[in-house]
Amino acid sequence: MCRNDLSVHKSTFNCNKCLTTYHLVNGKVKFITNSVKIELDILDQLKTKIKRFPVIYRFLSEVVAPVYVSKKNLKSIVREIDGNNLVGLNIGSGVTNYSEKIINFDLQDFQNVEVIGDLFKLPFKDCTFDYILSVYVLEHVPNPQLAIEEMHRVLKPGGICYCLIPFIQGFHAAPFDYLRFTSKGVESYFHNFEIIKNRGLGPTSAMLWILQEWLAIVLSFNSRKLHLVIHTLIICISFPLKYLDLILSRMNLAKNIASVNEIIARKMLN
Repeated sequence: MCRNDLSVHKSTFNCNKCLTTYHLVNGKVKFITNSVKIELDILDQLKTKIKRFPVIYRFLSEVVAPVYVSKKNLKSIVREIDGNNLVGLNIGSGVTNYSEKIINFDLQDFQNVEVIGDLFKLPFKDCTFDYILSVYVLEHVPNPQLAIEEMHRVLKPGGICYCLIPFIQGFHAAPFDYLRFTSKGVESYFHNFEIIKNRGLGPTSAMLWILQEWLAIVLSFNSRKLHLVIHTLIICISFPLKYLDLILSRMNLAKNIASVNEIIARKMLN
């Protein structure tokens, strides 16, 4: 897919270079011609089923899941997009839908996704978007540097990239899970950007995720099904502890054992 040479006619997108045709179906356009083979374990199969019900999934992921991260900066960006003549791109959107002015892009065909495609070959022209959101996505791609370069390409000069990227979290395939980022690692990957904010959040969340998983492993005696049951019960009992991060995330040394790095980076004008 050649990105910069698409012509649009009604509900059809034509690439004038490779002569590939893409169709708008049910409000979605799919720029992936080959299906992606995904093998999920029991827990991830359950997550996939729950994602069919976005309201329930968002409640579980935001309230019950072991990570608490303030969405203050994210909400501020969404308000900025809504209140001005701006356009945003939510990469790896999953079931989220922040605004009508933010395009939802994902590898998988979730309910709210509008454009289905490959993060390494974003089907958008250079310098298209004022904002890009990438919330818990880059750990799920095998080449984050290439993904970040693509985000840089489609951002307008002066445009803002907002990312939440895990540092200390357990394995979680969605559908894959490849790596984690330290604060210094973030600076290296985003070297083409002006980094406005790079802070570690959620020291309690980091501890809680590891503790929950450790207890489930110890008590399940190597049984996958028992592990799922025990892990779920432990999460339901212990998740309120994560709200200690309302206080602890404000501490400077929280970055040493942060669950998540929050990055706000600007594409430089020159």
